[in-house]
Amino acid sequence: MEIEWYWLAKQMGYVRDVSEEYSDGARHLEVSAKVDDVFMILFLSLIPLCFLLGFLLRWILVKKKKDTLAKDVVWGIAIAMFAYAVLLAVGIGPYIKFYPKGSGFLDLSVIEHIIEGIYCGGLGAILLLGGKTGAKIAAR
Repeated sequence: MEIEWYWLAKQMGYVRDVSEEYSDGARHLEVSAKVDDVFMILFLSLIPLCFLLGFLLRWILVKKKKDTLAKDVVWGIAIAMFAYAVLLAVGIGPYIKFYPKGSGFLDLSVIEHIIEGIYCGGLGAILLLGGKTGAKIAAR
């Protein structure tokens, strides 16, 4: 199942609906050539963002003497990310498309889904690493 969520790309001005220019009733979109680079940067920025999220959640809650809640929240988010990663890698999970992509001669979607699953699992591991770091620093 693919979920098309082009709202962010439309808001940034990289995807434009040009269906009114055609009279065939189909949906036509104009996609900027820069959209691939922008979303690659956004997806790579998730790595430090997940670390920072895990760090801040554990650090703030440990300082407030709620260590078990902090651990449960970080582990809950990480387990959800690991479950989604497995669904992506196996080929079951809902795939979110942030912008329309052209199809090439070869269909490499299976490999893309496996890589997306590995990346999502890595983000979950980074979240846990940030949480453990935040708990260690808060305990000092």
